[in-house]
Amino acid sequence: MDQKRAAEDEQDREFERLQKQNPNLEDRGIVTF
Repeated sequence: MDQKRAAEDEQDREFERLQKQNPNLEDRGIVTF
């Protein structure tokens, strides 16, 4: 369970990084991991 949470946190960080590069991305659905 902790491992799954860590993976989700990693996705959140990746999403934030991509969002900074592409400010027009508004929700997770647009970004595929």
